[in-house]
Amino acid sequence: MQETIPGVNVITAVKILAIQMVQLSSKGTPRNPVVRACYEKRKAEGKTSQQTLICIFRRLISIIYEMLKNGTEYRMPVMENAGENR
Repeated sequence: MQETIPGVNVITAVKILAIQMVQLSSKGTPRNPVVRACYEKRKAEGKTSQQTLICIFRRLISIIYEMLKNGTEYRMPVMENAGENR
């Protein structure tokens, strides 16, 4: 039987994960630089914070699905154009 946290479903857990990945650490550095760059890019395009988090939420769902489908672990993508806007 699978253990669950009472009152927290999978969708809520992924939403919390999306918010955590966008936030800055106490040192001021992004917890996940790739996700933070995506967040800032969407904000620069004029999207609201809520719309931007939904984009990240959907991206995380896709990543989690692929990990489960292929039986792989998460590997942090390499940022090729750090600091550049496309």
